[in-house]
Amino acid sequence: MKLLASTSEGIFFKFTLSEEWFEGQYDYKKIKGVTIESVSADVSEDFVEVVEDPEADCKVSLTSVVYEEDDFDRFVKVFCDVEINISDERFASLPDAAKGILKTENLNVFVDGDNTFEIHLGEFIYDGDEAPELDEHYFYISPSEQAIMDAPL
Repeated sequence: MKLLASTSEGIFFKFTLSEEWFEGQYDYKKIKGVTIESVSADVSEDFVEVVEDPEADCKVSLTSVVYEEDDFDRFVKVFCDVEINISDERFASLPDAAKGILKTENLNVFVDGDNTFEIHLGEFIYDGDEAPELDEHYFYISPSEQAIMDAPL
């Protein structure tokens, strides 16, 4: 089974850039892709890995990388489509709630509610002599973490 999950104007991947990013003179325009860390669902308080090998089972098509600054941070927003390949056996083994989320025609990279679905990214695929390192040069903020941070107090 092949699924396509996409970012949207309001749900995207965010990476906060550290001072080391700028000291190393990295350029967000040289980000050519990203790796997938995991594809998961939380259903009925159970954590479920949707794919067993994200590197082999997922393909990222980068749409755009946008640099922004606010009063607190400098960051990039990554917009992309993620093709997810799930074997029929794997899909059959998933809880019904997870199957329901995955059968959504316009699947987003993060689906919130009673049951959640989320794709986590990993490292940048960078076109340069030296690639920036996660946690040293940039910090990844997942869509669910963004939702928590943006929630009204």
